[in-house]
Amino acid sequence: MTKAAANRRLNLALAFAMLAMLAACTSKNSARGVVDDLGYQIEQLKQQLARQNEQHDTELAEASGHLEGALAALRRMTGELVRTIEEAATAVVR
Repeated sequence: MTKAAANRRLNLALAFAMLAMLAACTSKNSARGVVDDLGYQIEQLKQQLARQNEQHDTELAEASGHLEGALAALRRMTGELVRTIEEAATAVVR
C-alpha cells in the first residue's frame, strides 16, 4: 500500500470515528462541536488532497518530459540505423 493510500485510509477512519461521535452526542452544544470539528477535518483533507494532486501532476509532467525525450532519441537512432542498413545493402550490391 502506498503512503498516499495509507493516509487516505487513516483519514477515512478518522472521519468515520468522528461521525460515530456525532451520532452518540446527546446535547446540541456537543453535537455542534463535533460538526465544527468535522468541518475542520474535511477542509484539512481537501487541502491535503490538493497538495498531493499538485505533487502528482508535477511528477507526471516530469515523467512525460523524460519519456518524450527518450522517444525522440529512439526515433533518431532508428533513422540512423535505417540509413546504415541502406548504406550496407548498397555496398554489398556493388
